[in-house]
Amino acid sequence: MRIVPAKLAVAVLALSMLPATRLAAQTLRPIDTETARVLPSGKTQISLGTTYLHNRRFPAFTPKGFLAEQDLVTAPEIELRVGAGDWVEIQLRYELRYLDETWADGDTNDQFGGGDAEIFTKIRFLREKGWRPAVGAIFGIKLPNANSSDRLGTDETDFGLALLASKEIGPVDLHLNLGIEILGNPGPLTGDPDTSGSGQDDPFTWSLAAVSQPLLSEHTGEYSVRALLSFDGTEGSRFDNDLATVQGGFQLTRGGWTVYGGASGGLAGAAEDYGLRFGGTYAFDLERLAGIFD
Repeated sequence: MRIVPAKLAVAVLALSMLPATRLAAQTLRPIDTETARVLPSGKTQISLGTTYLHNRRFPAFTPKGFLAEQDLVTAPEIELRVGAGDWVEIQLRYELRYLDETWADGDTNDQFGGGDAEIFTKIRFLREKGWRPAVGAIFGIKLPNANSSDRLGTDETDFGLALLASKEIGPVDLHLNLGIEILGNPGPLTGDPDTSGSGQDDPFTWSLAAVSQPLLSEHTGEYSVRALLSFDGTEGSRFDNDLATVQGGFQLTRGGWTVYGGASGGLAGAAEDYGLRFGGTYAFDLERLAGIFD
C-alpha cells in the first residue's frame, strides 16, 4: 500500500498523541551497549538522535595515516524497536551522514548523504532470577546503502552477532556484550589502498556497561534520571579496524518520553578523539496504531 504524504502526516500526529507507555528506555543510548532484556510484546520505542565524532577514522578499512583530520555528523539517527512475543525484539535503524575531512596529502572531502540501514533481532533466552543474569543474543545485518565513492560507507553488507548478559546488583545494572562482526571488504575506497584481494574482516567485539537505577521517582508522570557508563572495543582486525572507547551519559525519563545525552572518548586504535550524542525516545503500544492506515 502506498502511503501518501497527507496520510503519513496524520500517522505522525496520531503517534504523538498516543498515551505514553510507562517503560524504561530499552535502548541504552547514549552508549552503544545492548541490554539482554527485550521489550514486552507489542511495546514499541522510536528514537531520534544525532552523533558527532571527531577523528573517528571513518569508514571502516580506512588505513592508519590516511587522514589528517575528520568530522562526522549523523543526523537524524532514526531507530525503531518493537517487542514481539515477550522474548524477541526487532530493531531497525537508519541515518543521514555529513562528512568533512582532510587527507594526509592535503586533499579535502566534504559530503552529505544517506547512511546504511541496519536490521537486527534480539532474543531473550533466560530471564534474570536470583544470582542468574538475564541472557540473550542479538544478530543482524548492515545493508549497503551509503555511497562508498563519497566515503560515507563501505557499500558492503556486514553481519554482527553478540551474546548478551544483564544483571542488577544493588543500585547498578551491569551489562556485558561479547560478539563478532563479519565486515565486507570494500577494496579501494577513494584514496585508499586496494585490499580487495585480502578477504573480509572478522573482528571480535566487546562492551561492558554500568547503568544506575533511577535516581529520582520512576512513577508515571514523574521524572527519573539514570547515569550510564561503558567501555567498548573491537579487537583482532586485520585491517586496522581495532578500537577502544569509553562512553558516558544520562537518560531523563518522564512517562513514555526519554531524553538522552552523553560524550565519548577514544582509548586506542581507530576510535574518535572525542564525540557527543543527543536524542530522545518515545515508548508506546503498537496496537494503538491499528486502523490509522485503513
